[in-house]
Amino acid sequence: NAELQQAHRAGLSFWAYDTYCIWPQDANISQCRGYWGKDHDGNGPTSLGYKPANPAYALRLHLNSPWKHLLNFSLVLLGASPATPPMRGRYLPLLRSPYFHRVLGNRPLLFLFQASEVEAEMNGGWAAWAAQWELFRQESIAQGSGNPYLVYMTVGGANVGLAAKNRKLLGFDAISAYALPGGTISGIPFAEQVKQAETFWGGAEKAGEKVCLLYTSDAADEEDSVDLGGRRIIKKKKQR
Repeated sequence: NAELQQAHRAGLSFWAYDTYCIWPQDANISQCRGYWGKDHDGNGPTSLGYKPANPAYALRLHLNSPWKHLLNFSLVLLGASPATPPMRGRYLPLLRSPYFHRVLGNRPLLFLFQASEVEAEMNGGWAAWAAQWELFRQESIAQGSGNPYLVYMTVGGANVGLAAKNRKLLGFDAISAYALPGGTISGIPFAEQVKQAETFWGGAEKAGEKVCLLYTSDAADEEDSVDLGGRRIIKKKKQR
């Protein structure tokens, strides 16, 4: 409750919550099994077997809070599974919430991260995976929550080209960066992080890509992992 009030006072617009397959509930979904670890050929994503048993803990706190009206929410969908039929059944109802963050004509805003060749192959290749996401769109429209604004996420300012390529393969609308790499235990000047962000923005502009700005927190576990999406960083960019 206190964090929602503080975020509202700081001028943030929304929090984007990381999402994961639920261990062991989703063991019947092959894309979740792939996300949790390597297969017999040694292939698999970079998650290294991360198996959260309660990945929606923070989101449920948000939705059950008497202060939920102060801040919208969105989702960072992760890995190969989010557009599969059972996961669509889990995520699409959330898009009906009046507090789900919307952009550009009332479109629900969603991010996809950890989506590489490995995850595409888990879904039968890029074309088959894009078809799943088209079903995600159509089912959202059919339930009255609108056409999702889908954002492909990469890491760092140097990967704009890869993000643009994969966005097009999936039929998504924009690109973003999950995090800005670098830093040290003792910290680095904030100006260096700003430079990395501007490199990403500039690269996206040169590539003709629409970019969705997102500031990612340092939270790293399923109990409080949240991305802080807000107006403040966007306002600072516009003032330059």
